[in-house]
Amino acid sequence: MRVLVLLLVAACGRIGFAPVDDAADAGPPDEHSGTRIKLTWVDYDGTRELTGIYDSQRGELCNSEAWADGTTYCLPSDRFFAAYTDASCTQPIGWNPFGPNGFQPKYAEELPLPCASFAHFYPIGAALATSYYLSNGFGGCSGPYPNNNPQVTLYTLGPEISVPTTFASMTVTNTPSTGRLSTHYFETTDGFRMQAALYDTTLAAECSVSTYDQGTACLPANGVTTTFQDSSCTQPEIDVSSSCPMPRYAAALAINQCTTDQPTLYRVGATQSASHYSWNGMTCAPVTAKAGYDYYRFDSAVTVPSVAIQPDTVPGKRIQIRRVVGEGASLRGTNMYDTLFDAQCDAQNASDGTLRCLLGAPSVQKYYSDAACTMSFFGWQALPDPGCSSVAVPAFLQVPSMAGTSVYRTGTRITGPVYTALCVQLPPTSTIYGLGAEITADQLVAGAPGTDP
Repeated sequence: MRVLVLLLVAACGRIGFAPVDDAADAGPPDEHSGTRIKLTWVDYDGTRELTGIYDSQRGELCNSEAWADGTTYCLPSDRFFAAYTDASCTQPIGWNPFGPNGFQPKYAEELPLPCASFAHFYPIGAALATSYYLSNGFGGCSGPYPNNNPQVTLYTLGPEISVPTTFASMTVTNTPSTGRLSTHYFETTDGFRMQAALYDTTLAAECSVSTYDQGTACLPANGVTTTFQDSSCTQPEIDVSSSCPMPRYAAALAINQCTTDQPTLYRVGATQSASHYSWNGMTCAPVTAKAGYDYYRFDSAVTVPSVAIQPDTVPGKRIQIRRVVGEGASLRGTNMYDTLFDAQCDAQNASDGTLRCLLGAPSVQKYYSDAACTMSFFGWQALPDPGCSSVAVPAFLQVPSMAGTSVYRTGTRITGPVYTALCVQLPPTSTIYGLGAEITADQLVAGAPGTDP
């Protein structure tokens, strides 16, 4: 079964690659901080995991975002979408839907149309009591929503910030290799340089790495289409917002394939306005064309580069760097590797509140074992996937809490009745695994956070 490896793209920007330091194993020697833009990291006894980018002039973390002027800037990481006070979504206000204990944005930006870049950036001000509207990102505006949810806080906005004159601009440069894949870097004028993405020179496109049942590959298309031109669902097509340009490539699976199989990549052809169909896992059913979207045919299939994800083997180091290698590539990934547990890990607060390299695992849900829903337990549900013969069971499970995250080995399958948090009994065919032995915090490697000088 597939384990999705998001090695190249992180939320709101591509981060996750290590800095260089003489005292630590930190990756390629051509990555380094500048006089203003710095690399931040967590050090595990000399092996470093990159955790972000720091704007030392403004004293805040930042990450890359394309702006309306065609330039990429390192914008503050603590930003979120704006809400609005009017039904046309033209009067922005600050919006925090994460509750008092969640993420606290300090800036707001207006959600653009699909494939358009952000254009307006504001500081968040004082709390505001009002109803509000939300943009759907497609030109629509929904609401009003009452301001009675304790998890939602609204704010006034300060004067709009001029992004080009306030934040550091970033350019993307290419470093050629001897193979099909080369490396793109982010660079700033102050001397900062950091790996950004792999670039497929044959397809002339950046690509993202995922691991499938058949192996690991680098595909320029994100996601797999589920719409088709024909009533047998054998001729795939892709629907794209009319505000977006025609994509050059798109990926598709045959209807009898498992979603953990590697999709086939195609060149995208001409638009088509015939009937459209969707595969729901059981049947191929006609669907109505979506307003504001264009539909494109798939042309010829193209080959994609095969790569591997391998940990380093530095002697004496329990935590190792994981890298994408092959086709000329050597790119550091976002996850580290714990040799003791033979598992990927990354920096998180453990159950004792300390920063450690936590083993990668899905989170659990609360279930009940009795009809009165008084006897609770944590478990993980293996959801069936059409076309798949089996579901991979993870080696570990995570239990988040306010203090930090606990890690357990995956236990045995629950054989008795299971009830959801709403006290609804799950079908007997449901596959739920409980918690096994806990991996205590002191069994995980502690990390020390830092920022390049």
